[in-house]
Amino acid sequence: SFGAERVIEGREALDLAKRTLYALPDKTRQIYLLFQVEGIKRKELARRLGISTSAIDKHLATAKTRLGRAFSEAADDEQST
Repeated sequence: SFGAERVIEGREALDLAKRTLYALPDKTRQIYLLFQVEGIKRKELARRLGISTSAIDKHLATAKTRLGRAFSEAADDEQST
């Protein structure tokens, strides 16, 4: 049924996100999760971790790029099958 397909697609997307996040460097994953999941502001992350906000931005950009690429590749694979 349509509902079951959506649940399966959601689980597949979650699995892809988890695999992609776990493939990130530890600090990049930590920063991304603290920012996105915990809602900690960039300036606060920089203060807590003792790094600049531009370093925080670079970690966030890396995580977003890798996640975006993973989902884009998955969509391309879906279309080719």
